[in-house]
Amino acid sequence: MLAAPPTTHLARHQRPSKALPAPPFQYVCVLDVEATCDEFTNSYQHEIIEFPVVLVDLLAEGGPAAIAEFRSFVRPTVNTTLTEFCTRLTGITQGQVDSAPTLPEVLAAFEVWRIAKGLEYTDENKNFAFAADGPFDLRFFLAGECSRKGIPMAAYYAKWVNIKSMFAEFYNTRNLKIHKMLERQNLKFEGRLHSGIDDTRNIARILIKMRNDGCHLYVNEQLPKRFELTNLA
Repeated sequence: MLAAPPTTHLARHQRPSKALPAPPFQYVCVLDVEATCDEFTNSYQHEIIEFPVVLVDLLAEGGPAAIAEFRSFVRPTVNTTLTEFCTRLTGITQGQVDSAPTLPEVLAAFEVWRIAKGLEYTDENKNFAFAADGPFDLRFFLAGECSRKGIPMAAYYAKWVNIKSMFAEFYNTRNLKIHKMLERQNLKFEGRLHSGIDDTRNIARILIKMRNDGCHLYVNEQLPKRFELTNLA
């Protein structure tokens, strides 16, 4: 069950007169995957081909900051040849995915990285949460592919900070795309749109600015119960 939004969150974008309460977690793993796609086929089976994470420390000295990155291309196993549309959109080449590990291998590599960074997800201590631009990256792309292929998925992917909906509530606006959220914050998109790592870095910038503007971040999205999770923590 998700927690109700803290009262400080309802202050919208007004900077609070008192210091924000400590967040419920110190670290945020911002994720924005890229997946195989086709321009004209609605029934296309998407597979993740880029898995990038930017780690944000909300309690860093001097204020919230991006402190580390994890990135891997991913080799698809169903539609193994990228469409021209996919390469144009994402900038990801056939050679990059052909030489990449498969999704189970990438998730295992991320697990090693997570532990090395001191990110804990146990009954006694959950010091990090994921964040994404909406519900699709974790629910549709990651959980959907893991479910189809029988890939074990750690419990920490089950709940996350939905930046898109939290942004809309906090700044009292409608749901916006990444570059429009940045414009609302008087920032500009850096890098290439639909590059997974660049999108992730920019979402991390949005999250940091929200926190600096007075937003109390909390988990506001979760997977439906039908998805099976594995406690790898």
